[in-house]
Amino acid sequence: MVDEIVGLLMDAGNASRRDHAHTEVGSAEPAAPRILDATLGGGGHSAALLEAGADVTGVDRDPTAIAEAASRLEVFADAGRFRTVLSTYTDYAESGAGDIAFD
Repeated sequence: MVDEIVGLLMDAGNASRRDHAHTEVGSAEPAAPRILDATLGGGGHSAALLEAGADVTGVDRDPTAIAEAASRLEVFADAGRFRTVLSTYTDYAESGAGDIAFD
């Protein structure tokens, strides 16, 4: 089931990027879909999305979950494709801190 969900999100993200002509500077190819994982937990869904090529921001209110997911997904964070935010998804959305446009 995770594979189906990841496929749907990636297809939707890629369509959104094509429709809005978002490309990385100097590239003819659309940038990777940007996904918000608003309930990061252990990072399993984020891992699947990252492995499929998305860039992911993971939000969780539990500092232990953030630490575990950050450790698990460190290689993606080092590549600039994964970041974590310690917050509830409601507070994150209302704070205006989300300066990234998600697909």
